[in-house]
Amino acid sequence: HDIVEEIRLDGNYGLQNEALACFCDALENAQCISLVSVADAGLDLSSATQLVASVAGMPNLGSLILAKNQFVPTAHWDDEIGNKWAEFCKYLRDSDALRSLDVSNCMLGMEQAKVLASVLLNGSIRRFNISDNDIFSATVLDSSGNSMVTSDTSGWRALCEALHDRSCAVEDFSAARICLAPLRLKSLFSPKAMGGGIDPHQPREFPQRIKRLDLSGNHFAAHIPFQVPKGVTALNPDKGGKTGTNGWTRLCGID
Repeated sequence: HDIVEEIRLDGNYGLQNEALACFCDALENAQCISLVSVADAGLDLSSATQLVASVAGMPNLGSLILAKNQFVPTAHWDDEIGNKWAEFCKYLRDSDALRSLDVSNCMLGMEQAKVLASVLLNGSIRRFNISDNDIFSATVLDSSGNSMVTSDTSGWRALCEALHDRSCAVEDFSAARICLAPLRLKSLFSPKAMGGGIDPHQPREFPQRIKRLDLSGNHFAAHIPFQVPKGVTALNPDKGGKTGTNGWTRLCGID
């Protein structure tokens, strides 16, 4: 354990049941591991929670990659799964060492995002990736059991409020390809300002600590001026844009 610093088990679909239990047991005394990656490993929510419970207490775990695991199809969300998701997020929130969390492409929707937002308030996470999730395109079941597209935006607002919170330490935020519409950018710049459209002539405030913002692939169609903090060194728009701390006057797809 003392010489292993990174563990990558990406693409190992056999990491379930007894295999997962053995792996988690082996991690109990792993003090030097700084990165654990189990991307595209077929983890469901129960398996992911078991894994996170084992790694959350690692004193040197700086990066946890859980991308491409289909935790919870949003249409199947219920109270039992909700409680399990809350448990999953609590383990992450209690990890003092965690600096980077990747939950991209995990079929997360609004309900999941709303609870996950609390993880950003642990004061240690610097890099957070929630890209390629069904945040705005998710479907839920109506009272008759039929799928319907939800108009709920509470999860996105919770994420934005967390990013603006003083206890949040995120410097690198990725929310690419989540079907984010220009109207919802208002929450990112000023989360307390709800309702109505975006005033194209009114710049929005932005968390000063954030150095990198990736909102690519959301296909914005509006011209939205905003203020980028002086420390920004990278921004990934749909097209165009320049690199550097000067000249950042427009966001995402704006020449």
